Amino acid sequence: MAQEKERGLFALLSQSLFTAQDKVKDCGEDSYLIGFHENAGVCAVFDGLGGSGSRQYKEYGDKTGAYVASRAVSEELYNWFLTFSEDQDRLAAPRIADALHERIDRRLASTRIAEAKKSSLKSSMTRDFPTTLSMLVFRPDGQGSVSANVIWAGDSRSYWLDGGGLHQLTLDHTSKQDAYEALYKDAAMNNVISASEPYTLSEYILDGLSRGIAFSATDGCFGYLQSPMHFEYLLLDSLLGAESLSEMEKSLHERLVKIAGDDFTLTGAIFGFESFEQMKAYYRKRYDVLFPKYIEHFRESDREQRLGLWKEYRGGYEKYLPAKK
Repeated sequence: MAQEKERGLFALLSQSLFTAQDKVKDCGEDSYLIGFHENAGVCAVFDGLGGSGSRQYKEYGDKTGAYVASRAVSEELYNWFLTFSEDQDRLAAPRIADALHERIDRRLASTRIAEAKKSSLKSSMTRDFPTTLSMLVFRPDGQGSVSANVIWAGDSRSYWLDGGGLHQLTLDHTSKQDAYEALYKDAAMNNVISASEPYTLSEYILDGLSRGIAFSATDGCFGYLQSPMHFEYLLLDSLLGAESLSEMEKSLHERLVKIAGDDFTLTGAIFGFESFEQMKAYYRKRYDVLFPKYIEHFRESDREQRLGLWKEYRGGYEKYLPAKK
């Protein structure tokens, strides 16, 4: 684990967390952003929408609009973060989504080429350079904890995993906002970043993060599991079976490769631990509740019983969702 620095975010940051995989090598439509500075940190994921963004562009090596969009937006926001983390005036601004929106619009406008405007393939089902975004921007609050701007568009998600369990921080921009139901019933997204359609960036500020893992993930990480409870189990089981963070990342990656039917990307920040062993001891208590109470019972339950388990679990899981605040 990282050693504490004298002040700022580094005094609270233990380590970063990352895993990713293209479903088809060199054609993955996910991208990511992760960076840390004394004044601020960021972790974000971007899932280019391969359905509505499937048009290929010769100007971009025959890559799809989805592939180009996720990378263009992640690169632009990396450039934004470099400036943001050094600028005291910008750091003082509580909300930042408007500034991000302006930069994304400019970048996608420059990315959008004449062929896209004239294409005969364009229809109501296609978009120019579409991608999701789920992003956490961290700032030390001066009180020994971290404040996070939670920003998103689409159905990629951000989470906070602490001693009380897994908490979803973003509300999917779809008609299905029940995370369990969404695993079994497809729902079209009603808000995503693109160069051809208007979109919004949702944002709120979550204060008081002190000990836990804050991360963002594309739907390949959680969309092929039996329930949100199983996503928490996957994370904790990978952690507790490892002897180091790199082993945890490897285990998590291997498990996701086996189950994911899509690209997957997860990037995050770990706060408040002096060692990996300390982190394992902290999460062991939660695991000892989660596994017997939810995972074992889920295996033996029928549909109605599983819905009952989800209803019980859901209160803590949705604790920080904007609609619940």
